[in-house]
Amino acid sequence: MGKFVIGSSADGYRFLLESFKGEVLGISPFFHTEEEAMNSIKRMKTIIPDAKIYDETEGKVARTRIPRFVVYKDANDMFRFSLEEADGTICFSSPTYTSFRYCVEMVSTVKALIKGNY
Repeated sequence: MGKFVIGSSADGYRFLLESFKGEVLGISPFFHTEEEAMNSIKRMKTIIPDAKIYDETEGKVARTRIPRFVVYKDANDMFRFSLEEADGTICFSSPTYTSFRYCVEMVSTVKALIKGNY
């Protein structure tokens, strides 16, 4: 089972989602309060199970419904994903991966962790 870990710094509060092995699967943006971070985790738990994967690696324009996982290439030509909420806010971003396939597998891992099936 994975776990959410909330931390704080001078920039505010943010959380990580870690796999049962301690691997970081994603990180949130900063929040002003710990309560805002906790509320974001609660929202994620409700939207992740139904979120579809959208492949933006070929430069397509997003046309899928939100919430969604967007898989894309970053400036270093590495693969990443982010979770977008209904208002378009990015609430969670992954580390980098060397392959598209592994990046998509990590989205599936996140979904399984949230559903309690991992």
